[in-house]
Amino acid sequence: MSYIRLRARCCAVLLGLVIIAGVTRPAQATVIDTQVFAGNGHTYKLLASSSWQAAQDEAQSLGGNLVTVNDAAENAFVYNTFKQKAIDAAPATGKVNLWLGTNDTATEGTWLWASGLSSTFSDWFADQPQDTFGDEDFGGIRVRGRNASVPVGKWIDIVSDNRLGDVSFGVVEIVSGSVENPPAPEPASFVLAALGATALIAHRRAKRERTNSAPRVF
Repeated sequence: MSYIRLRARCCAVLLGLVIIAGVTRPAQATVIDTQVFAGNGHTYKLLASSSWQAAQDEAQSLGGNLVTVNDAAENAFVYNTFKQKAIDAAPATGKVNLWLGTNDTATEGTWLWASGLSSTFSDWFADQPQDTFGDEDFGGIRVRGRNASVPVGKWIDIVSDNRLGDVSFGVVEIVSGSVENPPAPEPASFVLAALGATALIAHRRAKRERTNSAPRVF
């Protein structure tokens, strides 16, 4: 095989790898803010408003899940850190919430965490969860009510869409390097490694061909 043909073949292989890497890379989530909680060293991200499931999908694309609240300190951190940022990103009036990872989609009344962890901490308002509309299956912290007289700062059950006027922002918790959330491989690193290996093979083969084609002296 000539050096020119080999180089063309290598370029075609590399182009395919680049295309594959682009296809397999998850879409970048819309992150409004990122903070680290000193109480556990975990990273938390506030996402743009969306449905609960869209927020959970984005959380997983970032290497985490919607937040699992384990105690009052973590709950206060999530609320105090992200409440104003969510309000600032929302319309000027109306209800605003922070999505948590808790939900009872599998069995009504049995609240589980999207992360699969088993925290028993909760901070519901006294009349919550109430499931008034039959599909209020997702938990969140109310940060702004319908008007100023509505209390805030505790958990409520919410419908996933915004048909009742709720604007809800996902809070992602990332436990870097943990069993639950191992670091995701970076496609670009794979491409660079393949590029280096392919170039090295091409170089060695070209060198061998030049050596074989050189005139022999007897």
